[in-house]
Amino acid sequence: MTADPKDPEQRSALAATKAERSRDKEEAMREYEAGKRAQLLNTARLRELRLAKEAADALTAKTQPPAKKKAASPASAAKSAGLTPATPKKKATRAAKSAAPRAPSRSAADDSPPPDTDQ
Repeated sequence: MTADPKDPEQRSALAATKAERSRDKEEAMREYEAGKRAQLLNTARLRELRLAKEAADALTAKTQPPAKKKAASPASAAKSAGLTPATPKKKATRAAKSAAPRAPSRSAADDSPPPDTDQ
């Protein structure tokens, strides 16, 4: 661009471009400030809600007696500590396993439909 165009049409075109850019800049700043203002308002609203909830929780904690814990049974205490119970688990013997009835095994061929015998 030249510093000072000689043609009056060029000068008016440059002036119009500058005016348009100026309007765009002002509009963008208004949008930015509106967004920033909305964000600050939302942050303040959320802060008030959080503080009110914390105050209500503190008041509730003061007025309610602490909940009593149940006495843990020895089995549950051992379980929570990761210990094994005192009585060992029963293991199935080989004779007991062989005496148990077995389900018939099925193969993939059993799932197929019967062949057509129409001739």
